[in-house]
Amino acid sequence: WSHKHGWITRNQAHGAPGNLLDLYAAADIPETETFGARKFDIPGFRFKKENNSTSEPPNPLILKFASSAAHVTGKNLVSSETGTWLRDHYKTALSQVKPEVDELFVSGINHIFYHGNAYSPEDAEWPGWIFYASTHFEKENSFWQDFPQLNSYVARCQAVLQSGKPANDILLYWPVEEVYHSFPDNLVKNMTVHDIDWFMDFDIGEVAAFLDEKGYSFDYISDDQLKDVTFKDGKLSTHGNSYKTIVVPETKYIPLSTWDELNRIASEGGTVIFNRDLPYDVPGFNDLAGRREELKRSESELDFVGSGIDGLKKAHVQNGTFFLGGNLSNALSSCDVKPEKLADHGLQFVRRSNKNGYFYFVTNLTGNAVDAWIPLSVRFISAMLYDPRFEDKKGKAAMRQNGDSQEIYLQLQPGESLIIRTFTDEDINVRDWNYLQQSGSPIEIT
Repeated sequence: WSHKHGWITRNQAHGAPGNLLDLYAAADIPETETFGARKFDIPGFRFKKENNSTSEPPNPLILKFASSAAHVTGKNLVSSETGTWLRDHYKTALSQVKPEVDELFVSGINHIFYHGNAYSPEDAEWPGWIFYASTHFEKENSFWQDFPQLNSYVARCQAVLQSGKPANDILLYWPVEEVYHSFPDNLVKNMTVHDIDWFMDFDIGEVAAFLDEKGYSFDYISDDQLKDVTFKDGKLSTHGNSYKTIVVPETKYIPLSTWDELNRIASEGGTVIFNRDLPYDVPGFNDLAGRREELKRSESELDFVGSGIDGLKKAHVQNGTFFLGGNLSNALSSCDVKPEKLADHGLQFVRRSNKNGYFYFVTNLTGNAVDAWIPLSVRFISAMLYDPRFEDKKGKAAMRQNGDSQEIYLQLQPGESLIIRTFTDEDINVRDWNYLQQSGSPIEIT
């Protein structure tokens, strides 16, 4: 109806009892939200629990549902209702907003909407009308004169994050049927961004947390979205975006149609990793015995071989491979999926490809400074660093070869962020990045 009238749609699908990945993807711009303040370990960051919402702020793993839906269906923009209830209306500093924005960026969000722009008539008594649930992003707030600095930072980051294509390696299947079968007292299970037992109480929550902690890049994918996945030029492809493998968390239930799609993808040449074990039942009661028998028969045809120290088994399916059990890192390595070592230093990142190489947005939301050589998982000849707080603070990154790894030198203070741009085949000729190094012994100023 919206398209018929020349309009596009944004939708916050969370809270629904249906498959969130499909519901987010139904909109032109999937939209998530943040509600409540997170306590970052950044020195000087102000957090007073009594002044913050009692709502638990959303987990970045849940924020990725909106961006994943966009990525696997070929939509470029992913938005977020941002800054809701960080603190009460006039108690929020912009320094509290920035790390919230950075957390959205590394979750794949690239289209920020501040929540707290209230309509107010001109003749309303000062300070005007105020929306109940938010930071007050209005001219009556004392941070109004400084607000353009944050907006410029967001604009520069989004210019990068809206360009090119997402460059994630893994499609992580969400077995939503497991959720439907696990809450017998709830005829309707609303899957919200705050109460996330529907996610964290299942193996997908454990797998997603492991991948995130180790520095693997991934998107979630639904049963229906698997139908659009093909194997082309050595990679899995869906709506123009490429991946290296599919990971299926341990789950009891899998629709027979989904099992068939995974077999098709593997037969075309793709790889599918089953964490720990194969699914062993089908959802629903329609023709239950027949579908159970079909799943059992199809799985029995797989000839898994090998055990090894890590317990990893594999079965060839025409042109592709099923991996089963064992160590997930070893299985991913077998699919040429490499983690980003940025995560080993506590850094969070999102990566996008462009015609000359890759963009990384990297942020340090920890309490520790990073001053180290760090390898990147992509091949590159040279790299640029950009500080998005400033219009023209950039330079060529220091690089070195360390064994099989190409490393760049990064310095990030707590709360700081950088953009890395790699060049696959070009040695760029620009001024060097200005690193700050201690020279000699400190001098005490008395």
